[in-house]
Amino acid sequence: MVTALDDVNDAAATVNLIDNNDGSVTLVKADGTQVAVAKADITANGDGTYTFTNNDGSDVTIDTTA
Repeated sequence: MVTALDDVNDAAATVNLIDNNDGSVTLVKADGTQVAVAKADITANGDGTYTFTNNDGSDVTIDTTA
């Protein structure tokens, strides 16, 4: 995801994405306003389910076969 956002940033040169190294990222908009959001992760389990890991470490399983 970060790579995709970096690609958009490079193309548009209007935003900056900063990894705060604390489980969050900050998006700095072209006008200087900032929005911080918690990072999360999603993993394909190979059986039609995905595990979404919240920033706090808790997992949610998403079943696309149900």
